[in-house]
Amino acid sequence: RFAYESYSKYLQSKTKLNPRTLTVEILDIDYFKEYNDNYGHSVGDKCLETVSGEIQQLFSNVENVFACRYGGDEFVIIYDGFSVEEVESYIIKLKERIAGCNIEHRYSKISDVVTITQGAYFGTFNQEYTVKDFLEKADAAMYEVKKTGRNSYNLVNSWSLDK
Repeated sequence: RFAYESYSKYLQSKTKLNPRTLTVEILDIDYFKEYNDNYGHSVGDKCLETVSGEIQQLFSNVENVFACRYGGDEFVIIYDGFSVEEVESYIIKLKERIAGCNIEHRYSKISDVVTITQGAYFGTFNQEYTVKDFLEKADAAMYEVKKTGRNSYNLVNSWSLDK
């Protein structure tokens, strides 16, 4: 969480000089409590490391993307200056990568393997907003997915909301 707070402050200071597009994504592992309760916390830690590793690998050569563990089984990814189409492509790739790890999850209500649910908010980042504003909207987008299911994503485009 410290890394997230530090990067948010850095990004906020950059915004004064150059407003641009920003997307904040939050994701969590589907039914992770059930995973931990049934497989044990040490296996749960390995699952978190695998998910973290997949995030790291996906973005290892991509500039202007920041990713961190936010807490528990939640991760935050910040895309600075990307189009909504580029962000959606990464969201889908990450979802597929995590499922493709084939980490057994017999206690999930939606899949036999570990999956993730993602919420993201895309918009113009300027002095009117904070990274926290974007994170709150991304979190709300993720919970919209959870109302109807999991193993999916919701990318909210603020530009389409303005029309």
